[in-house]
Amino acid sequence: MRLFSSKHIDDQKDFTAYSNELFFERLKLVSFMLIVTYPGFFYADFFLLNTVADQVYKGVLASIHLSGFLLSIIFLLIYYFYKRARKGLIIHVYTVLFLFIGATASLNSQLLNGNIYAYIIILLGISIIFPIQPNKLLIYFCSNHIYFLIALCFMEMGYFSLITKMINSTGTAVISYTIAFMFYRLRKRDFDNKWKLRRNADSFRRLFNMNPYPLILTNLQNDEILLINREAIDYYHLQNQDMTKIDGKFLFANPTEKQTILKMLDEHQTIKNYELEYEVSPELKKWAMLNLELIDYLEQPCILIGVTDITSLKIKEEELLKHASIDTLTGVMNRRSGMILLEKKIRGTHQQEFIVCYIDINGLKTVNDNYGHSVGDDLIKTSLRYH
Repeated sequence: MRLFSSKHIDDQKDFTAYSNELFFERLKLVSFMLIVTYPGFFYADFFLLNTVADQVYKGVLASIHLSGFLLSIIFLLIYYFYKRARKGLIIHVYTVLFLFIGATASLNSQLLNGNIYAYIIILLGISIIFPIQPNKLLIYFCSNHIYFLIALCFMEMGYFSLITKMINSTGTAVISYTIAFMFYRLRKRDFDNKWKLRRNADSFRRLFNMNPYPLILTNLQNDEILLINREAIDYYHLQNQDMTKIDGKFLFANPTEKQTILKMLDEHQTIKNYELEYEVSPELKKWAMLNLELIDYLEQPCILIGVTDITSLKIKEEELLKHASIDTLTGVMNRRSGMILLEKKIRGTHQQEFIVCYIDINGLKTVNDNYGHSVGDDLIKTSLRYH
């Protein structure tokens, strides 16, 4: 239970750190946007609205725009030059300030046109753009909304207009918080899934490298080697090679063989005991038995290839085949092998004329009886040599 709790706490810390980084990156973009657009706000505050008689409205509006501009500059300075700043504190301060600025801007609009658009925009913007813990965001939304409603009661004189704005703003706050809560849950779930995938990948990588047999993991689309253990490097003599410049094509003798294997994998998802010959160098050839499996690794379709060296078995197989096919006395095919070859010549798809020769050694029995079978064997070999 303690291990589970400790793991849960670590996961929550990791997610908080991830959310903070995401908040900082998004706030950086918002800060750039506010700085770039401030000249337009400045022109509107001091030139386009020059004819507005309400000086309080103009002063508050200019102060709001200037505050956003200065807050953006301060954040970018912190972002680029003060890396050790406490991200959590900055995130909460900026969230509260943006909410306060949005509410104040809407309250200021009551002096001129009576709309609450700025407050609605800020609520929706914060809920969508900034990843904040729902419990803290609820406190900020409630505190700011109480401030907004109290100030609205003093500024809005019409009863029905006041009720309408209170209902609309409260509904927007509830919807905005619901959106923020849903986005938070989705981000948390996505983060947990990615961490599980990474942990599984780490475990897979450890088991991969611990395997005593050669293993290779290649990307199905581009043949990139994603993982290769030490045993595979030794087996394929890749110790002195730059692995970043090698892809999985070296595993197959030719493109046709590769396409055949890919087709089999597409049909069956796995291939067992596929034998092929691999040329290490003109002087060195090896036989390998491959077991191939289609798997997903880090959300990529991959081929897991297990390699078993069967070179010694193939050498033994060739020796046994030679002993089974070649007569030890004469060094030519024995009767069984000769009959198989004759059958292929007769029933093969490529019909060709051929000659069958018979050799008869006269007096072989007499030689065996009078001089022994060893002399008779010499006679057979000599007769074959000269015929």
